[in-house]
Amino acid sequence: MKKFLPQKLSVSTLIHIALISIIIIVFVISAIKLLMWDSSAEEIPVETFDFNVSNTEPEDYYYSVDINTIENYTDDGELHIVMLGDDSLKDYSDGSGIPALVSKNTNAITYTCSFPDMTMATQNMEFDVSHGYDAFSFYYTALCISKNDYTFLHDVLPTLPQTARIADYENALSTLENIDFNAVDILVLSCGAQDYLKGYTQVNSIFPEAYISNSYVDSIMQGINWIRAEYPQIQFIIMSPTYCYYMEEDGTHVNCDEKKTADNGTLTDYMIAAKSAAVTLNTTYLDNLRGIDISAENAPNYLTDSTTYPNAQGRKLIADKLSNTISQKIYDTGE
Repeated sequence: MKKFLPQKLSVSTLIHIALISIIIIVFVISAIKLLMWDSSAEEIPVETFDFNVSNTEPEDYYYSVDINTIENYTDDGELHIVMLGDDSLKDYSDGSGIPALVSKNTNAITYTCSFPDMTMATQNMEFDVSHGYDAFSFYYTALCISKNDYTFLHDVLPTLPQTARIADYENALSTLENIDFNAVDILVLSCGAQDYLKGYTQVNSIFPEAYISNSYVDSIMQGINWIRAEYPQIQFIIMSPTYCYYMEEDGTHVNCDEKKTADNGTLTDYMIAAKSAAVTLNTTYLDNLRGIDISAENAPNYLTDSTTYPNAQGRKLIADKLSNTISQKIYDTGE
């Protein structure tokens, strides 16, 4: 009987057969995986996933200065801490303010310089008295500290709307100008919530060769450089804001992790921008947005009615973290 044998296949035919086989195999595997995925999706409903949970680790950064390397500086044996910032650093008569709690935890002498709704940056690149609040930004306040001259702030103060908050400006300014910064060991800076809420520019893209006051990052860097040039012994701790809400024009509150303001930035973007400045400056940075247990799920328990600043419970969380940073991370008590 004659046997029918296949003819010898050309190389090109073999290649085509191989490619078709690979395509079939890939198709079969994909189909199987699709069926498996669909089956698991039915077993675990989508609504059981919590999309608000973030696995992001805190962006804390620690930097300690050896004061023995500071020329012409003598340690007086006391820990002096200046608290400069917005309403998050206010003093409270019941002792629940962050400065009072830190003083209690660390035995430090603390000075409270809390300007209402203080920002890092300014609204205007050039100062305009029609928006006098710019004078009390960190940018201009740092300049006054470096010069030990607060005339500018005194001159602008009467131009602000004469509300009940004027007393808070006056008290903070009075404290500030009576501090001997030659004896200050640590300056804690807590601003940023208002920069985000007001939509101030994060990064200077207009004049990259110079620091400008209406840039969030520039104001941090310029301000610290000004103070550090005159008082090299001071260690800085920049604290990011805690979780807060953005209020829309219709009064609704929006998650700060979702709402983007200027530069398409959420509060997280501002937090990361500030950390970049801190690292560049060799300055300690505390991420209170991710490193403090205040989130979309529990914010009402830790924020004041303003929905921006922490209440007594929230302030304690911040003070404990700050105290631990001072005592165990950056300040050597010599004990």
